[in-house]
Amino acid sequence: MKLYKRIIYRLAKNDTPLAITERIKQAFFALATDLNDIKFFVNDSMHGVSGINRLLKQYPALTPYLHTVETSHGSEQRLTNLAVGWDGSNPNGCTESIEIDDAIEIIRGVPRRYPLNKLTFIFDRLPMLSRIPNCSMVEPVPFIVKGRLHSPKLFTPSVTGWSDYPSPCIRLQSDWWISGRNNFMDAIVELGDLADGIPQLELNESERQLLESIGEIYHERIFAAPSNEEEEADIYEKMMTGERIVNQFYENGNLFGVDYPYKLEPLLLGEHVSEPLSVKKAITAEFKKRGFTFNTKYSNGGVYTITKVTNNHHQVKLTFTRGKFDADVLCVGSIEGPLWKHEFELPAAHNNMKPYRVTRQIEVDHQIGNIAAAYDATEKPIIEAIDDLYGSGPPWLTYL
Repeated sequence: MKLYKRIIYRLAKNDTPLAITERIKQAFFALATDLNDIKFFVNDSMHGVSGINRLLKQYPALTPYLHTVETSHGSEQRLTNLAVGWDGSNPNGCTESIEIDDAIEIIRGVPRRYPLNKLTFIFDRLPMLSRIPNCSMVEPVPFIVKGRLHSPKLFTPSVTGWSDYPSPCIRLQSDWWISGRNNFMDAIVELGDLADGIPQLELNESERQLLESIGEIYHERIFAAPSNEEEEADIYEKMMTGERIVNQFYENGNLFGVDYPYKLEPLLLGEHVSEPLSVKKAITAEFKKRGFTFNTKYSNGGVYTITKVTNNHHQVKLTFTRGKFDADVLCVGSIEGPLWKHEFELPAAHNNMKPYRVTRQIEVDHQIGNIAAAYDATEKPIIEAIDDLYGSGPPWLTYL
């Protein structure tokens, strides 16, 4: 099992994609190191002016990276050099790296000159972010993605999303989000292989100095990827077994064996929230006594995340969501280890009752109380069974 450290950055208002990319260029110039492997992915918005057409008119040398895909919303133009086998890959086989100055010129025109929908740059295979010799000579290998057993690209991590990516790199994303751009940056440090012993899990001085020179570090976490095909095959078999454990307790969205303590009423037309509601208060009342704690880094904007660690040092996470346009408090649970993850729904009542009425605090309390009952029904047959299936996990691993 190979270990990686993911570094997530806090971006201020003045941390534009252009400013970030120029800082990255300067940092590597100071190290007298070239950025020889720059992967990228951009696509057009489905509506309005084509940013890609404008970009190609200015830089026709990017034409080999162009291809069109059919989506549920129609045809979509993309420019990318991602290799076949990765999400968003270029089917034409054009995987040649672009230059850092080309990346800067593309970013300089977003969003006004080039109104692109999604933009991702991966400054990949960086030797100074790997403790494994000759890492820059090895292309990242796709691996089983946690929680994506039902994806048509089972062995393809979504490098164009907020995913774990098994390669020493820096990633920058800028996507349209409602009325503006949503920018994100992270870096990944290759720590080593457990076959050679537990590596140093903290950043060393040179790694930290480089990574802090390009932005403010917000959060650090460790993730893992299989070391070889044998390990990958073994974990895949266990993941399939785990999925069967989960699925046998559900039918048509309903969870078997739940004794719901409260009767919920359906939401009626014209009903609205009549008093201030506290979802967090209700969650705390029910789940603190079940051993869960709040995770503030992953709780905001109507999302509430609580976690606890199992006897085998795997993580159980419950994510509650309640949006402005959603009367329900919904909950998805998961249990995960370093290489695997299984999700399960915790419905507050029978599936055909949605949406439920949540207009008063007592109704929030009742819905969370029913979700707690659903959790109790899954604890032994699903959570403990999967915990035992995978055996003991590494006690030094933190999942968030």
